[in-house]
Amino acid sequence: CAEYHAASRAISGGPIYLSDHLGKASHNFDLIKKFAYFDGTIPRCLHYALPTRDSLFKNPLFDKESMLKIFNFNKFGGVIGAFNCQGAGWSPKEHRFKGYKECYQTVSGTVHVSDIEWDQNPEAAGSQMSYAGDYLVYKMQSEEILFMNSKSDPIQITLEPSSFDLFSFVPVTDLGSSGVRFAPLGLINMFNCVGTVQE
Repeated sequence: CAEYHAASRAISGGPIYLSDHLGKASHNFDLIKKFAYFDGTIPRCLHYALPTRDSLFKNPLFDKESMLKIFNFNKFGGVIGAFNCQGAGWSPKEHRFKGYKECYQTVSGTVHVSDIEWDQNPEAAGSQMSYAGDYLVYKMQSEEILFMNSKSDPIQITLEPSSFDLFSFVPVTDLGSSGVRFAPLGLINMFNCVGTVQE
């Protein structure tokens, strides 16, 4: 569950706090390395994360079929996080968050480059309205790389209860007539891998 929450915070665009005392809690340093550099800084997204349009007006906690999808921007691309939140919610009787096992469901959906609203952030690469080229897509959980453009079929995904996947999208640049193509994916050992590319 810690990795699930860490992934959502890594692409949230906000700060990440570790509030446990060192030595008094069992810190998972392998997990911390996925969202923070050794000096404690993070590869923060350019904006705050927003839900994708197909996540709006759905209940990703209790409808037993929807996943929560959020997107954000980096300087050289974008990222989509897909999260199965089914069965997790606030208990008004117990005054705490808890799991509702009757709502734990495997959910399926799709991810597409058009889920990122590129026109909302002109600072991000790929935000040019006229860009119609290919994007390199990195699927974090399977460590798979594929190519997609605006006309490609969406990526079909299935998420088990309390699981997630992250999809990083980077516009592909053709380097002249040599046939060489380039897309800066960044440090793939980190949740926000494209955010690690600065120039």
